[in-house]
Amino acid sequence: MVPLRLHGSDLTAERETGQTWRRINRETRPLSQVTLTGPAGTIIQTTPLNPTQKAIYQAVSLDPPARVTAL
Repeated sequence: MVPLRLHGSDLTAERETGQTWRRINRETRPLSQVTLTGPAGTIIQTTPLNPTQKAIYQAVSLDPPARVTAL
């Protein structure tokens, strides 16, 4: 799981998104890192963001995690 890390308080995130912290947490919880290994090597990928997750990251002015984090 890739947690949403916010700079500032949970209350700020609630205010910026118009959602409760419980809802923000529930929406971002499915975001995960997956390690894939094969003959060509190993890659670590983050699952794609759904529209709600994208909106949360945009509302709190954070860049979402990179899609590929290691090769």
